Amino acid sequence: MAQSMAAPKAADSQLPNLDLGRVDVETVAGTVQMQDAKGDWVNIEPGDRLTRPLAIRTVGAEGRVGLAFKGIRLVGEHGTHFMLSAPGMESSVLLQSGHLRVYRGSGDLALYIPDREVKLLGQTFGVWVREKGVAVAVLDGELEVKAPGRKPMKFARGRELVLAKRVVPAVLDQKLEVQVQGTSRRGYRYTLTARTAPHAHVVHTDDKGNQKVLQVSPAGVFSVDLLDRRPQPGQLVAYDSAGRRAEVDKPSISLSEVVEALSGAAPAKAEAAQPAEPAKAPAESPPPAETSPAKAAPEPAKAAPAKKRTVKAKPKAKGPSKASTRGERPPEPVRLEIGKTKRPPALDVTKTEVDPRSGKQKAAPVSKPKPKPAPKEPEAGEEAL
Repeated sequence: MAQSMAAPKAADSQLPNLDLGRVDVETVAGTVQMQDAKGDWVNIEPGDRLTRPLAIRTVGAEGRVGLAFKGIRLVGEHGTHFMLSAPGMESSVLLQSGHLRVYRGSGDLALYIPDREVKLLGQTFGVWVREKGVAVAVLDGELEVKAPGRKPMKFARGRELVLAKRVVPAVLDQKLEVQVQGTSRRGYRYTLTARTAPHAHVVHTDDKGNQKVLQVSPAGVFSVDLLDRRPQPGQLVAYDSAGRRAEVDKPSISLSEVVEALSGAAPAKAEAAQPAEPAKAPAESPPPAETSPAKAAPEPAKAAPAKKRTVKAKPKAKGPSKASTRGERPPEPVRLEIGKTKRPPALDVTKTEVDPRSGKQKAAPVSKPKPKPAPKEPEAGEEAL
């Protein structure tokens, strides 16, 4: 019985290795279509399961699709049109136009570009087939380029290749950027000059929604006419063969982040980080005991008496003492002023009399002087003598 049970298990273990030609549609943005058996193009949606051989295309600038099969992920956009081989044959992709990113987690996959008669073998890379040429970005691992009549060439990660009569390699920047170099005004419009990657695909959208691909020089410089000094969000966008996107003052993600997004490592890290966040939440929940508010309560209580402190009242007590000393000093300048004037201004001069001692004329009081105030001046004089 044990031997008879072993055979079915071995047969079941071989089932997952069979290539049934299934392709899972993971993501869809905009309009994405597949070609059915009749040759008609029909729309597909996320969650659909398709069967190879298969032809896929994206429609318009917003069309974007993500596919997965046999440990391989494909992301196509920018008017991509490609075909997948049938099961039982070499796993391959025939890219006719547009942009396609390839991630090979397991198995083998060859990408063919018929217009250039080029075969690409690699782990993670991006390819953009345009009218003016083909640009390839090596995102991870090595990329082997094969062409008829030429020796195979290998390139390491972080390189961008331009497939023309010759393969011209260049270094990929860690981030794609759009840097403004200057702005000049012409009438009611502004001409903006900027710099980006030499092989970037720059698209300008005008106020009416019309899109135009701008010409970029070999040095990465381009110019565009705008209504304002700076472009509006989404009005001026640069793309590269690595699948990155950048605007003015908004650089793209890094190459490592592109690889994580393709491999699915970025979502896995995000899910692993989610349980860690609630773990921190209880650490922040103890403050509900509100020990800090209890400390905050005495602070306002101290702030209130600070305003009513008697320390500020003491200077007021010192103030009058100084005022009293100032009140003692004014008589001196009053006496000086009286000494300078010959006639006292505040006396009634309608009746006057002559002082027998000094011979000076002075105002006589209306009423007869009392016996007490008259001797006060002689007494002062006698004390002075």
